[in-house]
Amino acid sequence: MKLSSQSNTRIQDSLRSVLERFSARGDQQVITDIHLQPKADSGELLVWDDDDHELARIFVEEWNEYEGDDLYELAEEALRPILKQLKEKGCLDKACLMKPYSVTLVDEDRET
Repeated sequence: MKLSSQSNTRIQDSLRSVLERFSARGDQQVITDIHLQPKADSGELLVWDDDDHELARIFVEEWNEYEGDDLYELAEEALRPILKQLKEKGCLDKACLMKPYSVTLVDEDRET
């Protein structure tokens, strides 16, 4: 399933906003992991930090009420290039991410 350019832009802008919140300025909070949770029942992508604080909630029309059992595989296919693009633009380098950090796809129980 390919995301529309609108969904792609919405995800990218939201993730960029999350990373900017943790930009490396002074004594900002440092995080080690970012968890991405796609939800078929609501069509949302939830973004969590490593302390289970919700950082963003993004509506992805293509995932709304998706009935297949491969949503996580489809989400990974869609999110990987977005994250790669953010990395190439230096957005991940500007954030206070403790290295090694990870961006993980999680299910409703927040299991990877």
